[in-house]
Amino acid sequence: MQDGLANGGRAGRRRPGTLGRHLARRLVQVGVQDVFAVPGDFNLTLLDHLIAEPQLNLVGCCNELNAGYAADGYARASGVGACVVTFTVGGLSVINAIAGSYSENLPIICIVGGPNSNDYGTNRILHHTIGLPDFSQELRCFLTVTCHQAVVNHMDDAHEMIDTAISTALKESKPVYISISCNLPGIPHPTFVNEPVPYFLAPKVSNQLGLEAAVEATAQFLNKAVKPVLVAGPKLRVAKAQQAFVELADACGYPIAIMPSAKGMVPEHHPRFIGTYWGAVSTNFCGEIVESADAYLFAGPIFNDYSSVGYSLLIKKEKAVIAQPNRVTIANGPSFGWVFMADFLTALSRKLKKNTTALENYRRIYVPPSMPLRRENDEPLRDMLSGETTVIAETGDSWFNCQKLRLPENCGYEFQMQYGSIGWSVGATLGYAQAAKERRVIACIGDGSFRTGTTLDLSMPLTMGKANVGLKVRTEEELEEAIAKATGEMKDSLCFLECEASEASETNRSFKRPLSHFIAARCFLFPLRFPSHPIPCPGAMRSFVVRSVESALRRRGAASSNRRVFSSDSVPERKVAILGAAGGIGQPLALLMKLNPLVSNLALYDIAGTAGVAADVGHINTRAQVAGYVGEEQLGKALDGSDVVIIPAGVPRKPGMTRDDLFNINAGIVKSLCTAIAKYCPSAVVNMISNPVNSTVPIASEVFKKAGTYDEKKLFGVTTLDVVRAKTFYTGKAKVPVADVNVPVVGGHAGITILPLFSQATPAGNDLSTEDIKALTKRTQDGGTEVVEAKAGKGSATLSMAYAGAIFADACLKGLNGVPDIVECSFVQSSITELPFLLLR
Repeated sequence: MQDGLANGGRAGRRRPGTLGRHLARRLVQVGVQDVFAVPGDFNLTLLDHLIAEPQLNLVGCCNELNAGYAADGYARASGVGACVVTFTVGGLSVINAIAGSYSENLPIICIVGGPNSNDYGTNRILHHTIGLPDFSQELRCFLTVTCHQAVVNHMDDAHEMIDTAISTALKESKPVYISISCNLPGIPHPTFVNEPVPYFLAPKVSNQLGLEAAVEATAQFLNKAVKPVLVAGPKLRVAKAQQAFVELADACGYPIAIMPSAKGMVPEHHPRFIGTYWGAVSTNFCGEIVESADAYLFAGPIFNDYSSVGYSLLIKKEKAVIAQPNRVTIANGPSFGWVFMADFLTALSRKLKKNTTALENYRRIYVPPSMPLRRENDEPLRDMLSGETTVIAETGDSWFNCQKLRLPENCGYEFQMQYGSIGWSVGATLGYAQAAKERRVIACIGDGSFRTGTTLDLSMPLTMGKANVGLKVRTEEELEEAIAKATGEMKDSLCFLECEASEASETNRSFKRPLSHFIAARCFLFPLRFPSHPIPCPGAMRSFVVRSVESALRRRGAASSNRRVFSSDSVPERKVAILGAAGGIGQPLALLMKLNPLVSNLALYDIAGTAGVAADVGHINTRAQVAGYVGEEQLGKALDGSDVVIIPAGVPRKPGMTRDDLFNINAGIVKSLCTAIAKYCPSAVVNMISNPVNSTVPIASEVFKKAGTYDEKKLFGVTTLDVVRAKTFYTGKAKVPVADVNVPVVGGHAGITILPLFSQATPAGNDLSTEDIKALTKRTQDGGTEVVEAKAGKGSATLSMAYAGAIFADACLKGLNGVPDIVECSFVQSSITELPFLLLR
């Protein structure tokens, strides 16, 4: 790239500029304000020219590897980074950091001070080399970890070689290698002017016909899907498509998941964000939604052994659209090249139909974590994570723990999943903090990584106006005070927190929780502002052992009422009472409700036998506390404070028994139980299982009306078993995955009043005939009789009814807890027809 005439044609008459000046100005022009360097006798002259540039800071590092790590962190914050090292001994040291930047698609300009141009071709052996006269050893090592290499050892083409290398780094978003002979930086040359004409990088433009074809094919593929999802991958950053991805999600309504390597690239406060898709170790309920989807769009994925959990992801290529930075592939084909991701996602957002099915499914099964947060007004950890902080996670335990953090809006997150170089985060933290002076950087670094020698670079602030601060803590209260001090009066200092806790003992009495909650990790609170002047090389720094960021941050509350940093909001206390808990339905239902994490208290009532059931179920190690109650004198105590009351009480159906026979017996039981409900827990949600539901629900409503406690929105006839049967029978006939099936059922809950709408079933069974649908309808209507006859008079559909009752009760609990869009079929009061009650969805 050649500089044209500038300033009215006077540039050609000026005294020629130098290579060193040209390189310094080019770095400033592309956005580099800080260069991380280790001086050596091959780069000293070049460093003099860089220091002479007033808009460029030279940050001295303790070794070349640290300089490379710092440039990596700097590029993450500013978009491009640069480091300067000496020939071979420095180049081969920094190469590990450059390889990591290559894997993360970061544009790093790695500048090496090379041999004197007069030494090339002389067969001389130079110091700092491996003792061979071949000067290409270093270059050959950089070939596979940089996208472009330039060896500048004469002036005629130096201008072009430097400009081409820098522009290639920006265009390819990869590191480049520039070797500059040590005697050339100060030599004037006509090709250089004092102020180079700024770069103009032509934007990459998609092949329009290919873009249109890719969008049309993808829209057709996704629009026919029932429950598609979006999954973000790590190449969103290099494609500069993060905003386009979010806009696509807003337009189509699909839920958003991220691959573990894409954490921090998609806002986790987004209303459609469902978590991290990571196969068997996905965020709770996220994996189920992604893997049960019938179509998914992966934007910029990398499927390595880490991100695929040993290549065990349960996703199918024929269901996937893979959008890479410059290519889109749909299922097993077709594939469209030179289609850039941002263009593709933006155009696709205008073609996709709104589809929130997968999101509704997620909300239906989602259960908030049960670990409560302590929320105190004076909690010093409250503001530790915010929109003004960035978390940098080291490889290993720190990274795995930080994956669990729920990031608030605009909170940054950086890590190195692909390459995973131990110790990367220390140098990267220095570089990131230098580039993002307005942000507080929190680095979470394992003790082993911290001891790799990179700690020396964290001692650099010792020579600044404010020294590093070490704070010892022995109790959790002292830890909170130390963090408050680090984020308050010492906010402009580099703070180390030392936690004195012996791993030898199971529990340290100074702390409120077992030491299993504390891992060997470090939490560095970096200054909000770094000085603008160059930082000289530092001395040694003492290291400390600190409690993990996981245990430190989990206990702090949200910074404001409308901002969630973690998904571990406390689950409300909910009491569930089962009336008829010792019966054939009641016992398995009690077991299933004990397993439900939304239940905190489980009351089991029956006229006899509940003591044994309560003792048996109560031994199960789940959240719910179980109590048994027997007889009418204990009914009030069983009901008191209940949020949900489930009534399976009554006699079971036997061979030859009609629903009229059931009614004559069970009506009186239901009436007495509902009278007690109206007295002891009038606001409870009532789930009526006792048959015949078509009659027992109206009876309950009249009892509640008489008591003045009737709420039509809290009385439900449980007909979920009809839906369960319809789904099961339809799956067997239509040959579709049972997890994907949805069949609405309306009408009533007895014989021919049960109306499964197989015509609206999803996925559609294209090969089902009218006769098939009639047969499925008949079998669904007679499902209860089928079980009674199969048991030969020894029972009814007790187990499947308990399962259905547990599903419906879970939906009620989620609704009470504020989970949106909970939809189930139920026998309820209705004004749609002349019938006062109807089975509706």
